[in-house]
Amino acid sequence: MGGSTSTGQVSPGSVLTIRGSGFAPGEQVTVSLDGSTTPLATVTADDQGRVEAAVQIPQDVLLGPAVVRLVGSDSTAATSVALEVAARDTVEHAGRTPLPLLAAGLALLGAAVGLATVAARRPRADDWQPPAGTAG
Repeated sequence: MGGSTSTGQVSPGSVLTIRGSGFAPGEQVTVSLDGSTTPLATVTADDQGRVEAAVQIPQDVLLGPAVVRLVGSDSTAATSVALEVAARDTVEHAGRTPLPLLAAGLALLGAAVGLATVAARRPRADDWQPPAGTAG
């Protein structure tokens, strides 16, 4: 009986690979996260009683220690894998521009274009000509 994972630390919504052994060949094995009512996956053990499943950690999982359990449906063989659920790293969001910042930038650009248009239409002092018939 044994279990392993592709990583020991996950974040909500991430995908990881869970492996287990010691099950009956062809047995259905349920993969679940402690505290969750919905199984992450159900997989079939190979001819040597091993399973492997790519599972997604739920978005609403609590941060901190977590346990993924693999339980055989016929043999009731079971194994577990301990994980650490951590907040998502913010580095992956570095390339994205937040919508309010983008909207403010567009508003400033629009204001600058408007002011430039008004300034271009306004007569300059050296272009001024006195009206006809008046002394200047």
